[in-house]
Amino acid sequence: MHLARLFDSSRTTDGGYSLEALTSDPKIMSQGNSDDDVELISGKMSMKSIFGKKKLKKDGTEEKIITLPPVDVLQREERRSWIRYSALDAVNTLKLFNRLKEKLMHVPWFLKDSIQGTMYNFYEKCWRPFGVLLVKMESEGILVDKVHLSKIEKLAVGDKQIVADKFRRWASKYCEDAKYMNVGSNTQIRQLLFDDTSRRGRIEMNFELKPLSKLFKVLNTEKIFEEGKKAPLKYRTIHLHKICEVFARNIPSNQIYWIDNACSDGYVTEEGIMDDHKLSDIGTDYEDCSYGTAFEAFGGGNKGREACEAIAALCETSAIDSLITNFIIH
Repeated sequence: MHLARLFDSSRTTDGGYSLEALTSDPKIMSQGNSDDDVELISGKMSMKSIFGKKKLKKDGTEEKIITLPPVDVLQREERRSWIRYSALDAVNTLKLFNRLKEKLMHVPWFLKDSIQGTMYNFYEKCWRPFGVLLVKMESEGILVDKVHLSKIEKLAVGDKQIVADKFRRWASKYCEDAKYMNVGSNTQIRQLLFDDTSRRGRIEMNFELKPLSKLFKVLNTEKIFEEGKKAPLKYRTIHLHKICEVFARNIPSNQIYWIDNACSDGYVTEEGIMDDHKLSDIGTDYEDCSYGTAFEAFGGGNKGREACEAIAALCETSAIDSLITNFIIH
């Protein structure tokens, strides 16, 4: 997988980096010799295609869904097929390694405008030792401070709430129901921020055009009663319409956590909310910020600044989600 990523780091539309996808890719496995290529590009067969079985309905006919028995069952009941499957996996892995090694040996490795060797040399020097470390960590395990992780999780959840609320407050100035939106929903974000009809990179303001809205179901956290209902429903419907197509660029992380609402302005720290006049103490300078096209799209000044920081806060919610899911909970 490391070799494959060095060869092509953008395999999002080619099946990713699974052994099955890589060994079935002619761009990787082909040698330009048709006779050899037939064998090389045979590819790994998935477990489901070999061992998968369709469930039977009560009338004895097969369902469309294919299920896969547990591995320990396959090893006992399909022993010969399992041994063949495992052996072919090893063969395909070796073929793939040799093809990627050959390709990377023809790609130069540059460091500070100077050729250091090939990308395979880079793999041997940097990535293979890293792979050995990962295998050791997986086989032996690593010590984890569960008490510390529990504290970090609470902080991360709190940070996520801060930046999500910041974005909702800003967005609701232009689309009222945005204060109830799910900031983790890509569909709702696209509906709010991006105009699919506009040319990429072009800012298109839609306030006066009143673009068509789209309905979304969200959790009824506000416990709002619908007309004619005796109790609040679990979900409620909101309307989101496009604001414009905008980009925030690079906003300093300390500024993303700056809170601005009708009652107070403050920056969130571990000690609490810091007043506006203390911003200079933590090194925040609006003039030094690298704002994106949203700054001009919303008229520059404070409104432009708020737009860029709100969109940056939205991006921060995704980063915090990844932190919690990948590195804290698991």
